[in-house]
Amino acid sequence: MKPGSSGNAYGTRFVLLSLVLLAFGLRLYRLDYQSLWRDEMDAILFARGEVSALIPLFITPGHNGPLYYTLLHLWIRVAGDSEFSVRFLSLVCVVLAVPVVYLLGRRWLGKMGALVAALLCATSPYLVWYGQEGKMYALLFLMSALSTYVYVLALKRNRAFLWASYVLIVAASMYVHLLAVLVLPFHFVLFLVTWPRYRTAWKRWLATFLILTLPYLPLARWEIALLVRPFTTGHQFYQLHEILTILLFAFSLKAAPHQNLLAIALFVFFLLAGLLLYVRGGEPAAAGSVRRWPRHHQESIILGLYAFVPVVVLFLISLGMPVFTDRYLITVVPAFLLLLAAGVVAVGERSTALAAACLGLVLVANLYVVALQGNTRIKSDFRSAAQYVEEDGRG
Repeated sequence: MKPGSSGNAYGTRFVLLSLVLLAFGLRLYRLDYQSLWRDEMDAILFARGEVSALIPLFITPGHNGPLYYTLLHLWIRVAGDSEFSVRFLSLVCVVLAVPVVYLLGRRWLGKMGALVAALLCATSPYLVWYGQEGKMYALLFLMSALSTYVYVLALKRNRAFLWASYVLIVAASMYVHLLAVLVLPFHFVLFLVTWPRYRTAWKRWLATFLILTLPYLPLARWEIALLVRPFTTGHQFYQLHEILTILLFAFSLKAAPHQNLLAIALFVFFLLAGLLLYVRGGEPAAAGSVRRWPRHHQESIILGLYAFVPVVVLFLISLGMPVFTDRYLITVVPAFLLLLAAGVVAVGERSTALAAACLGLVLVANLYVVALQGNTRIKSDFRSAAQYVEEDGRG
């Protein structure tokens, strides 16, 4: 161990713990301020039922998220079913995702980039919003980030227990939300483009993807049937550039009142810097490989694929059956955060003062929107409507 490395490790852990506590505090702030909306009420109604009624939903056509409802059922038996209690489960999921995003960042960005990504994760208005909503999206975010981290670790170490863990996480995520599978095409492509690094893992990689078809079969049985016949989803069709624009605004400043490029200019600046300027030396190739993975922009290419492949797949699905809404792509938010962090590092290598100033402004914008979300009625106010009906009934 190098002199001072122990102190650096403790310092990093302290910073990471501080970011976890910051994430917890921001999501706890006015957790039950917004009224429960229709989807949250549906989740509570499902979760209040008996487990025996939830189990058949795992194979019932058209049902989404039976595993989340089952977990929520167990949660409210312990914590109660108040607005605060129901949403606290989502809060826990998003807070736990902060160290997972950090671990992903360590794989691709190094320690400093990983800490910046964790900071952006902790303060993200988008993740505060879904960390304060009693639906499955916070859990979906956590599981998708965790599955990607375990997948990269399995490729690197090629251990059976890591591949088994990856299968379990992905299989479970399919039953948290149907569109959890959108991250799998990226995982598939990641192996192909990093073949020189991980070619020795191809047998277990192939076996893993074949095994993953088994938990997906009950879903595929009715999903494929919907794709091949006319079906009304209730979602508007968007062109690919429109989807990317909506995601850019949503992931940057979720509920900001000014939906224009000026409001998200710094986010765009860091994203472009991450995609075009970030360069990090590659790992040595795996034993037995023919050549080393090119050292030019390798991590930015991987992160770009992480951000865009699931979006393109959803767009292709929407050509036959429109299903786009930004929360369905919460699985790519880790890539968004990591690209931002890569941009901060890339700019910082050229001008520390500029990177610090721009990052400071991004954090100020994040905290402003978090405060806005906690003090402005944004969701439909079913709480007041229910109170009115109750009072009218008494009258």
